[in-house]
Amino acid sequence: MHELEHEEHEQAVSDAAYADMQAQEHNKASTYLMDALLRTESLRDSFESLKARKDALEEEFRKQNEELFGRLSACQEALAVVESEVRDHAIVIYHLSGEKKLAGGVGIRVMEKIEYAPEEALGWAKEHKMALQLDKKAFERIAKAQKGELNFVKFTEEAIATLPAKITLEKE
Repeated sequence: MHELEHEEHEQAVSDAAYADMQAQEHNKASTYLMDALLRTESLRDSFESLKARKDALEEEFRKQNEELFGRLSACQEALAVVESEVRDHAIVIYHLSGEKKLAGGVGIRVMEKIEYAPEEALGWAKEHKMALQLDKKAFERIAKAQKGELNFVKFTEEAIATLPAKITLEKE
């Protein structure tokens, strides 16, 4: 009986030591947490202050340079229109001549385009136990691999004009 009391006493001492160690770890973690919270609060305050200053400076800059931003926006819109015209004319030239390398570094890429009715593709996918919902990418890979076998899928070519970053025109 004495041996059992001794084991219980050792267990109680061990449990108390473990509880004491846990309390120390808890206190240590709580101290680190409070320190991290204080640093977080301080950094958030600094961030908000700096962001407010930056926003105010950006607003002041925008107001001071309103004309420049307006001209920049108008130029960007005009550039988009003209680049679209270049692409359109390049595609016309490609369709008329088959040329893919045009003046100024403009090029033509011919991309294969796949067209199908999504409902039919989904029906096909369900029939082949592929999905409850159409996975477009997976279906298109399969359709390309089985080109001509799926009668509801049509393959066409689409010409896309590409413009170089720097246009090089030959001087005559």
